[in-house]
Amino acid sequence: MQKEILNWLNNIDSKTTGSFKNDIAFNFGIFESEDGYMLYLAGSTEYDDDDDDWACLDMPENPSLYFEIPTNHQNTTWEDILELVCEALSTLEKSHHFNNTFLEKAEAITTGFDSGDLIAIRTPVK
Repeated sequence: MQKEILNWLNNIDSKTTGSFKNDIAFNFGIFESEDGYMLYLAGSTEYDDDDDDWACLDMPENPSLYFEIPTNHQNTTWEDILELVCEALSTLEKSHHFNNTFLEKAEAITTGFDSGDLIAIRTPVK
């Protein structure tokens, strides 16, 4: 799923040039829609690793900021979806693939279901 996420990010980058220029933190939110599990990307100008409320942002209006989890992963538990997304994002982070996108300068990157805790993919250097 890493390849699909990277393609999605590259598509976002080309369609929303500059829209994330002041954001320092990004959350890959996960939710279940009528069509299945989805990701959305939201950016924030602030981050607090002690308080997940920084990621309580409005849902994006731009359709390109949404990613449908591939069909072959839809008939699984939410726990498996969370693990799949965390693994894909962590692999992209460790392999420095985010450095070729607008996420390059992000201080923090997280993921998680809207109703749960955030999981850190990248945290600020202290």
